[in-house]
Formats: sequence, C-alpha cells, structure tokens
Amino acid sequence: MEWLDFTEKSSYNAAECAIHLNRYFTAKQYVAGKRVLDVACGEGYGSKLLKSWGAESVVGVDISESALQVANSKFAEEGITFLHHSAEELPFESNSFDVVVSFETIEHLEHPEKFLEEISRVVKFNGTVLISCPNDSYYEKNEQDYSNPFHKRQYTWFEFKEIAEKFLGAGEAWYFGFALRGVSTIPAEATREPETDGLPSSMTELLNYSTPEYAALLQAERYLNHWNAGYYLGVWGPESSKLGQGGVFYPDEIFTPVDDSMREEMLRWKKEYNQELADRNIEVEKLRQRYQESLAEREKKILELEQNLAQAKLEMEEKISVQAQKHGDLLQEKQNGIAELEKQAAKEAQRYENLLEEKQAEIIELEKQVAKGKTALHTSQVERERTSNLLKVAETEKQYLWNRIRGFETAIRQRDERIFEQDEILRSKAVKLVFLFWKIRNKISKIFGRK
Repeated sequence: MEWLDFTEKSSYNAAECAIHLNRYFTAKQYVAGKRVLDVACGEGYGSKLLKSWGAESVVGVDISESALQVANSKFAEEGITFLHHSAEELPFESNSFDVVVSFETIEHLEHPEKFLEEISRVVKFNGTVLISCPNDSYYEKNEQDYSNPFHKRQYTWFEFKEIAEKFLGAGEAWYFGFALRGVSTIPAEATREPETDGLPSSMTELLNYSTPEYAALLQAERYLNHWNAGYYLGVWGPESSKLGQGGVFYPDEIFTPVDDSMREEMLRWKKEYNQELADRNIEVEKLRQRYQESLAEREKKILELEQNLAQAKLEMEEKISVQAQKHGDLLQEKQNGIAELEKQAAKEAQRYENLLEEKQAEIIELEKQVAKGKTALHTSQVERERTSNLLKVAETEKQYLWNRIRGFETAIRQRDERIFEQDEILRSKAVKLVFLFWKIRNKISKIFGRK
C-alpha cells in the first residue's frame, strides 16, 4: 500500500500500519527538541508522530494536494506546518533543519539527484538524515504479476547506496527492514472481546500504539540481508548508530511454516548478479582493449608528429643560425658606433661637470654676497626705524614749542603797549623771554636743518 487512507473509505489494517509506523519509528530517538523536515509527508500522520516524540517543530512537504487536505484536517496543530511543494525543489534556505526524514520517496521521482541535492542543502551541518527505499526486486521475484505504476525506478541496495552516498556522503549506518515473527506477551486489559469491544475501524489507530517494556531479538533460521529485505534505510549524522535494532509488531494468533526456498532463491539471485558482473567485466575488458588499441594508434601518430617537429625544428635552427650571423655582423657595427658615441658622451659629460662646478662656485659666492646684503639691509632698516622714531619725537617737540611760541607772540602783542609802561624789571623779563624765544627758534631751525 503506497499510502494510508484515513478517510471513511478505508478500514484499519494492522500490517500496513505496522509497515508505515515502523519507518517513522526509526526517527523517534533523533527528533527531541529539533527542527524537523518531513519530505513527502503524505497524509501527515508521520509529522504528527514526530511532533509527539518531542520535535520543536515539524514541516511536512508533499506534492499531493488531496493528501495535504487530509493532513490539515486530521493532524494539523501548533508546531506542525504542511506545505504543497515538490521534493525536488524545497522552498527553504540552506542549513534550515536539524533532522530531515523522507521515507519511500526516491523511487517516485523523475529526478532523484535533485531530491538528494536539496536534502543535502537544507540539513544543518552535523544534522541527521534518514532516507528509506523499498526493495521492489524482492516483491517482483516473490509476487506473481507484481508491478507498481507509481514507482519511476526500482533500486537494488547497491544502486540506492551509490546514488545516496554520491550526494550525502558515506552513510554512517545502514539498516534493512524485515517482517517480524515471534511470540509476545500482552496484558489482559489490552486484549479485545467480541461481546464488549469492537475492532479498530480507522487507520488513526496507528497513533494509539504502545511501547513494550521488554523485547529480545533472535537470529532467524534463514539468510536475511539486502537481497530479501523489504526496504533499505540509510542514516547520516553524528548519532546514526543510535538507532540500533527495533521494530513495530502486532500480535498474531498462529505461526506459518518457515519456507526455506528463499535460500535457493537468494543463491539464484546471487548467481545472476555474478553472471551480470562477469558479463560487465567482459564488456569492460573489450572497452579496455579498444582503448589500448586507440591509445597505441595515438602514440604512433604522436611519434610521427614528434619526428616531423624535430625535423622542422632542425631546419628552423639552421635558418636562425644564418640570420643570426647576419644580425651579428650588423650588431657589431652598431656596437662600435655606440662605443664611439659613448666616448663623445663621456667627454661632453665631463665638460658639463666642470661647467657645473664653476657655476656652483659662483652661486656660493653670490649666496655670500646676498647674505651680507641681507645683513646690511637689516642694519639699515633698524637705523631707519630708530631715525623715524626720533623724527616722530622731534615733530612732537616742535609742535609743542610752536604752540608755546604762538602763545607768547599773542601775549606779547597784547601787552606791547603795557610793557613799555611797566616797571624796568618787567621789561627786562620780556627782553629775556624774547631772547629765549629766539634761542629756541634757532635750535628748532638747526634741528630741521639737519633733516
């Protein structure tokens, strides 16, 4: 059964529930507190289980709109998101999820490489990846008229392992899925009576599983390996070996006889595989032989080309030698001319050096004269500044004296008539003042005469 039908159209099927629950059960110990992506989630019961096992959040992706309608109606809750999208183009940023699970998906895809590339892209570094694939060849060999129109390709374990490890790296752990047979001890309260209890009617009974308190795994009475496994499961991540051994079972009332014909069938498959491998090796040997013949032919052509190249190289070297001799003579003439030019250039350079030394001596002398001129100019400037200051002082004194003289002249004119009438002593003083005035005037005249 490709998917579980949770509508009223389908009744409960313990075998199918066990098959589907067991695949998700392998992820239980990896998801607690993690962000989980469920690729090809189908009806969403697996996403519901992952969240119930402690996942922080679960995102379920599927390409079937009808399946997502069931998922949203029956299993949607806080922390679970369902998206309609292709498994070959996931709508998430790189390094988005701690755990990525995808069970029984790869066989449905046209482009499984893109699917694996996307899973490798969206899982975080050191995250965990769980991918399973059905062993269609087992069912095909054991069920008459077996066919599955939903599967695009059938994978052997070798093929599944090769393509998965190409994109996800070497699988840290590989597991095979088998049916269980044995004996279980069931509490009386877990059994059902026709008079009081009804049988499970819906696939949702899958969610009402119980976990046994003890179990033991025995070796089977026949060979069990990848040839007759129901499915293959690869786990990538640092805790890949954490899965160990386990399973999901339901009680059965009888044992069926052990069919040992599987051993002969397995030996026949192995013989067919070895024959196919031998045929492939023969074909490879033929290809290798053709390649060696082709390689020998190429080596022969390469040898001929090398000989032709050596001959052409010899002829070219002869031509180069003749041209080199001609160029050598011409080069000697040019070298002689260059030597003569170098001599003339040396003489001219010596003349310019002598002239430069003379000019440098003249420049030094001029610099000395300029320095002396600067010193004299500075002294002259200082003297001129001092003289200018003295002139300013003299001009001030001159102005003061002229003001006093004008005052004296005015007083003299006003008192001329009275002076002659005054006492002899006053006249003497006036005369003395006049003499003083003329003395001062003569002194001022001398000062301005020096200017």
